[in-house]
Order: sequence, then structure tokens, then C-alpha cells
Amino acid sequence: MSTHTEQLVAFLADLDYAQLPDPVVARTEDLFLDWLGSALASQNAHPIPLFENYAKLMGPTEGRANILVSGARSSAYFAALVNGASSHLVEQDDLHNSSVLHPATVVFPAVLAAAQDLGKSGRELI
Repeated sequence: MSTHTEQLVAFLADLDYAQLPDPVVARTEDLFLDWLGSALASQNAHPIPLFENYAKLMGPTEGRANILVSGARSSAYFAALVNGASSHLVEQDDLHNSSVLHPATVVFPAVLAAAQDLGKSGRELI
């Protein structure tokens, strides 16, 4: 017998974009845009340049993933780090009750970086 986690993982592994209801895709797009605004709003704000400098010093000088606030490219790991920090700084997503837990600041930086690193489309990202 499988655990709830195993059942969830099996469901997600078999999930295809075509199976997603239009309202789910639209909501995901809205939440992604909300997160993107939060991440970009922290450009040059303390301590984001420190995260960017750390990524430059410790990570590769080139990569397939974008650091949103500077446009620099790095590995998926370092892009996700800086983009996650950027989106946590302003956290515009707490201005409405439907997203007070800030899940986007944890999920979207990693998903975007992985999608860019793997050359995936926006549809595949969702």
C-alpha cells in the first residue's frame, strides 16, 4: 500500500498540461505574475546585491538561468537563490488573503530556474 506522498507523486508524474482546467492555468499565470513583480521590485535594495555578489563569486559566470533583478545568467541553483531572496524582500503577495502564506516565493524561483536550465517552455513550466 502506498503512502499519501507516493500517491501524490504518482499523480503529479502522470499529470499533463492538457489535463489542467483553464481556471487552474489562469490562476497559476496570475500567481506567477504576482511573484515576478515582487521579485523585480527588490532590484538594488539591500541585501539583494549581496546575494548577487555571492552568486557571482561562488557560482558559474554563465548559465542557462536568469537572475531577474540584474539580467545576469547563472546556474539554476544560484538563480533560484537570488530570485527567491528577491521575492522575499518585498513580498507583495501578502496584500491579498488568497496568498498570505507566500508559497510563490518558495516554488516559483526553483521552478523558473529549473525550466530555464532544461530549456522548457512556459507551458512546460506550468
